[in-house]
Amino acid sequence: MLSSRKLSRAIASGLVALTLLAASCAPAAPAQPSPPPAPQAPSQRAAPTPTVAPAAPAA
Repeated sequence: MLSSRKLSRAIASGLVALTLLAASCAPAAPAQPSPPPAPQAPSQRAAPTPTVAPAAPAA
């Protein structure tokens, strides 16, 4: 069985790995959408209306 020290080290290393993954993904995501903000804005405005309409009857 794992000792408490080994278990805590495993959890800590897992959290560090998740943090590094999140940090590496975070800067990449905003960098890509930044160049095409104009085309996304109109499609996002049109998208919420149909998305909300089906959600109300489903609920």
